[in-house]
Amino acid sequence: MDPASGSGPVTRSDDAAVPVTIFPGRSPMLMVLSGPSGAGKDAVLQHLRVRRPDVHYAVSVTTRRPRPGEIPGISYDFVSPEEYHHLKDRGELLAADCVHGNWYGVPIPQIRSALQLGRDVLLKIDVQGAAEVRNRLPHSVSIFLAPPSFEEISTRLMQRRTESPTEFDRRVNDARSEMAQISRYDYVVLNPAGALGSAVSDIECIITAERHRVHREPVDLQRLDSYQP
Repeated sequence: MDPASGSGPVTRSDDAAVPVTIFPGRSPMLMVLSGPSGAGKDAVLQHLRVRRPDVHYAVSVTTRRPRPGEIPGISYDFVSPEEYHHLKDRGELLAADCVHGNWYGVPIPQIRSALQLGRDVLLKIDVQGAAEVRNRLPHSVSIFLAPPSFEEISTRLMQRRTESPTEFDRRVNDARSEMAQISRYDYVVLNPAGALGSAVSDIECIITAERHRVHREPVDLQRLDSYQP
């Protein structure tokens, strides 16, 4: 048929070599969103939950107290130190560690269950925990959310007024070493003041691009299950 006529499909001699199913069943991916305190991770996640409900947003456990506006079971599962260490001692927490003077970790059964259902999983964890995840699960996708400058971190932490002077100083000092880890990540997304929507869109683009990757190694659930902090 004449291609310009639109009267029928155009065939090629090598059509038979094209597989009927170009994209076989895609393995779900494990993504890590990380960055220093004040980078805006919670605000970004709040928008992503609405715009990308197809992603499972893992809820970490922590021993710190809730901040104003945080919702138990969504922001974090807030537990006592005894409850936390019970989970940690049973090997049920990924990236279990003390950060800024409080204990954090992500329940492994929650991650495993979502991946087995074929859902992509996004973890919001600290820079320290992200390094552990990359070590244990090298096929995970890591995203560093960063303010445009180190000075901006101090300004944001000061404006939110959720830390004591001692905690504020600790987070600012920790942020210096955390910002130095950017090169270890797969992606970096800037989140300057007043541009939250752009940062959210950038992360959405990363999710879309990773879903279209031709070659992806599946998350090794055995390595996840055998995780020991």
